[in-house]
Amino acid sequence: MKVYQNIPSMYDILDFCKSKDFDSYKDLILKKLINKILEEIKNTISISKEFGNFSKQDFLEYIYLSLKENIYNIENKYTKLINATGIILHTNIGRAPIGQEVLEKVIKVSSSYMNLEYDINAGKRTDRNLAVSELLNLLTGCEDAVLLNNNAAALLLIANTFCNGKNLLLSRGEIIEIGDSFRILDILNKSGANVKEVGSTNRTYISDYECNIDEDTSAILKVSKSNYEISGFSSEVSSRELAKLSKANNILFVEDLGSGLLTNNMKDEYGFSNIRSVVDSIEDGVDLVCFSTDKILSSTQGAIITGRKDFIVELKKNPMYRALRAGKNTIAIVYETLKLYLKNDENNIPFISILLQSEEELYQKSKIILDDLEEHREQMEVFIEKSKSYIGGGTSSVITKDSYTVCIRSNYIKIGDFQKKLRDCKIISNIKDGYLKLDVMCIEKQDIDYVSKSIIDILNTT
Repeated sequence: MKVYQNIPSMYDILDFCKSKDFDSYKDLILKKLINKILEEIKNTISISKEFGNFSKQDFLEYIYLSLKENIYNIENKYTKLINATGIILHTNIGRAPIGQEVLEKVIKVSSSYMNLEYDINAGKRTDRNLAVSELLNLLTGCEDAVLLNNNAAALLLIANTFCNGKNLLLSRGEIIEIGDSFRILDILNKSGANVKEVGSTNRTYISDYECNIDEDTSAILKVSKSNYEISGFSSEVSSRELAKLSKANNILFVEDLGSGLLTNNMKDEYGFSNIRSVVDSIEDGVDLVCFSTDKILSSTQGAIITGRKDFIVELKKNPMYRALRAGKNTIAIVYETLKLYLKNDENNIPFISILLQSEEELYQKSKIILDDLEEHREQMEVFIEKSKSYIGGGTSSVITKDSYTVCIRSNYIKIGDFQKKLRDCKIISNIKDGYLKLDVMCIEKQDIDYVSKSIIDILNTT
């Protein structure tokens, strides 16, 4: 076919594309991308007449535009999103935002060399966890701490260090499944621990643990029911009781708190009265406590294990620790976030500042959007309703915060298409009861005008 003869050579394509935009890119990378485009062109030619009238110049222009689009997509995979879902710690869109002040400090340190494992005074190697451990000692009273890359890693390291080939007791009511179908049993089984289930799904008693302790038992694990609730005819054993039982039998007691609520003063102030804190666990006599750093703590993804120093030392001796420990950026971000909790600077933590919004502030944000859309009522139905926002992130299944939601139903655009067009504008919304819904809880004030403009642009261009 003549059309194949009009497909330019790689040399001509490179020369044409680099003369326009891509002179700074490596030829090897450009050739890989161009070869994919050429393969697509040839496949299309074999089954259709789409390129039947293309000249050599037409192909050059087409390949250039395709290459430009491909490179843009490759280099812009991650972008800022506007969270209008009403879920504050939304796992799929990054959970807790990190404070600007924290990131600015971290950039100064991480963009150069830093004393991650170097004692400047002594001139020798030191423990990378020291700074975080000192802050947690001040905040929670723990003896020591270690920072890992996530909370699943924390459980894996604890179980492998102390329960490999031995029994670990866990209530059937706490055999949880976390996001993306990962189950706690799957993680613990990989550690080499023999998980021994005790009690029943809805009722577990201290006697269920007592009768299952034998010479092969090395630990009791209690897991926070952070993403579900058991109510009605139910019973569970308190951490204080399990701590006493563990000490009486000389076995380890571990509590997975998950959410990362540090201290009790945050409970009443931010509505976390039904969530156990790290301080609660330590005061109850728990040996090791693990929790995520990207939930209530409002830092980057990671996990902290706090508790008795002798047990933390053993964790760091395990070769598996080397594979699971946190890197310099995680350590620096968590360290700078924890510093904010030493002072009255919690308002500089994005997650906390979201929670502290008054009902009037939330209403005013929704009212601005409604007023901006007033002139377009002939194109849609729009109104404000009171709503409930959720903490999310596997933190609590019951805690909500009053909010306001802008509800939209276009007269001309299908609701799913409208939601897709908002996603193209980087605005993530919900569909419920036949309406497109934008909860304003997590929409920053500086983004309100952009949200209104995006909705109007969609209405006017469809």
